[in-house]
Amino acid sequence: MLARKVAGGGKARGGVGADDAAIPRQVTFTAHDIRSSHYNASPTVLEWSAVDGRVSSVKGATWRVTNIVQLLRRELFDMFLPFGYPDSVSDEYLTFQMWDTCQAMCSYLRGVLATQSVLESVGVGKDSVTPLAAALQWVMRDGSGMLGGLFFAYIVGPKFDANVKFWRLYADVINDFGLTLDMLAPFFPLYVTEILCVSSVCKAMCGVAAGATRSSLTAHFAKHENMADIAAKEGSQETFVNMVGLVSGMYFANAVNQSRTTVWMAFIFLTGFHVVANYLAVTTLCIPTLNVQRAYLAIQRYRSSSTKQSLSVVDINHAEVIWGPRLPISMGHHLPAAHVPLGPLLAAYRCDCWQRFHMDRCARLKHVCVCVVRRDEQYVLWEDAAGHIHVFLSVHAKPVDELRAFYHVTIVLTSPAKGSGALAMMQQEFPLFYETMHQHEWKLTHIPLGTGYVRFNWE
Repeated sequence: MLARKVAGGGKARGGVGADDAAIPRQVTFTAHDIRSSHYNASPTVLEWSAVDGRVSSVKGATWRVTNIVQLLRRELFDMFLPFGYPDSVSDEYLTFQMWDTCQAMCSYLRGVLATQSVLESVGVGKDSVTPLAAALQWVMRDGSGMLGGLFFAYIVGPKFDANVKFWRLYADVINDFGLTLDMLAPFFPLYVTEILCVSSVCKAMCGVAAGATRSSLTAHFAKHENMADIAAKEGSQETFVNMVGLVSGMYFANAVNQSRTTVWMAFIFLTGFHVVANYLAVTTLCIPTLNVQRAYLAIQRYRSSSTKQSLSVVDINHAEVIWGPRLPISMGHHLPAAHVPLGPLLAAYRCDCWQRFHMDRCARLKHVCVCVVRRDEQYVLWEDAAGHIHVFLSVHAKPVDELRAFYHVTIVLTSPAKGSGALAMMQQEFPLFYETMHQHEWKLTHIPLGTGYVRFNWE
């Protein structure tokens, strides 16, 4: 940012006109660096002279010799953090990156130990092992990882956005399992190939899950549409960690490679710290979208609280249980013919009501199921005899309709109200709940409830 100060030329004399006298003889500019890392830095003062047209720097009272420590700090700040930090990223960005860096360093050091075990298991240094056999074993290992990654992405791909925290933690835990298999491989020489193939699949699953969740988290961290800058700085941070790990890994391997006991003690310690660091990293995240866990918590708090002050993004995220039990809810899936009789379902729709049905589920057993159908809603709710609730969505259903259906399901699960009673409560409470969530800055344009891809047209 530039500030300008103009020095005038005095009064006109003789043949000099008033316009000539108004021409400034000297213009002073002050340049301010708006980067947050240079917030306390003194501005640069520049002067432009009308005599020779040159711009010169002024080292007066405003000029200070920058301390070399402060200079290095600023440059490192700009090298590893996004431009405009902290205003350009979400509040938890730095804390998450610190824990993420710690877990990455643990992974690198454990990778050194695991690589040593893998090389030992494939027979490096043994005359009985031919290069061709080792190469074929390596090909099988890589091929297993590729196939595992493909199928894992195919099966789990749509679920990543619905639970970013869980899959971020899952990626590192499954990687820990893969590294542990690498460490165990030398103890089972007859099954080395099988163990290494399973390990490769685990690492491929880690790569898919970590990459997918990283993309989602990058979009979450970016407050000013600066995803590219955040991704670039993430790469710089990883490069720095790898460089530090490369240097420290050599000394670390020599230090712990005294016996198998010391190697395993170091591996177990680093694995434990790795899991803790990852858990602390994901628990710092405050994601402003409603997945199943957060939506369930928010609805419960809304219905039990008169002040509605506990619905903020931070409070709900901190209360979220990452490894929590799965709720008995299915949304947007196929109509299970063995559980839901289509005839009574359509009859209930024609009557525009809720009904209780008896149905044959297993040969001679009779079960009672509840169906809630309203023609003015974009979903059909079916509770089977086991207490599992199926939500069938209309082709016209929007994200707000999905959240509306989920609100209805939560009432059925958490209150004695059933049928028309739960429906009436939902229709009365949901509009104010939706407005309250808007006021607490939740993003409701996209609601990742893990909804399936099946929609019905019952018009």
